[in-house]
Amino acid sequence: MKKILTLSVTAALLAGCVGNTVAVPNSGASLRGKTITIVKKSSPKHPNIETDANIVGNVVGGLIGGLIAAGANANRFGNVTYQVPSNQIAEKLIGSIASRYSMNYIPNSVVSSSNKGLNALSTKPNKDSNLYKKRYSTDYLLDVETGAWQLYHSTMFTDEARFHLENSIKIINRLSGKEVAQVGCEYDKKWEGDIPKFKDILANNQQFIKDYTQKAIDACVTKAKKEMLK
Repeated sequence: MKKILTLSVTAALLAGCVGNTVAVPNSGASLRGKTITIVKKSSPKHPNIETDANIVGNVVGGLIGGLIAAGANANRFGNVTYQVPSNQIAEKLIGSIASRYSMNYIPNSVVSSSNKGLNALSTKPNKDSNLYKKRYSTDYLLDVETGAWQLYHSTMFTDEARFHLENSIKIINRLSGKEVAQVGCEYDKKWEGDIPKFKDILANNQQFIKDYTQKAIDACVTKAKKEMLK
C-alpha cells in the first residue's frame, strides 16, 4: 500500500501573498472600543485540482483542453462540499482580535442585501468608490481572501504531489478603506516517498484534502496571531 499520508515535515509559512506583515500599530489604541465585523466571501468553493489529465489537456488542446480540464475539475466534486477557507480563518481570528483590543464584534453587519462585488472588495479597497463604507456599518472590517487553494498530482511527468493554500488577512478602516494591519500566509506540503494514486486522495468524501485544508487554515491563524496582532 502506497504512503498516502506521509508528508515532508517542512511547511512554508510565508507572507509573500500580500508583502510584508504589518502589525496593528500602537498596541491597537485606535481599535479600542470600536466595532468590527467579517467580510464574508462566497468563493472559492473548492480547491483547484491539477492532475496529469489537466496538464495534457492544456498543452494539447489549448483553450478547448483548458475548458475540458476545468469541467473535469468541477465534476470531481459531485456532492462533496467545502467551507470557504477565508471565512474559516476570519471566524477563528475575530474572537482574538475583539478580545485583545476591546472591540465589539458585530456578526453579519451588512447594510445592503446585494451580494454583488463582495469577492472583489479586498482587491482595491482604496478606490474612489469605497464599497466597504457603503456595505457595512461597523468601524472596522476583518477581510480575509483566499488567493490560491490547490492540490497538484502528477505521476506522468514529474512524479510529484503537493497541497498548497494561500491567504491574505487584513484589518481595514471602513470609512477610509485603508488597511490598519495585514499578514499573508502560504502553506505548502509535499509528499515524500511513493506518490499515492489520485483515486486514493479523493476517497472518503475527499477527507484527505479537507484535513490538510484545515491544517493550512490553523497554521495561517497561528501566524496572524503571532505577527499581526501584537
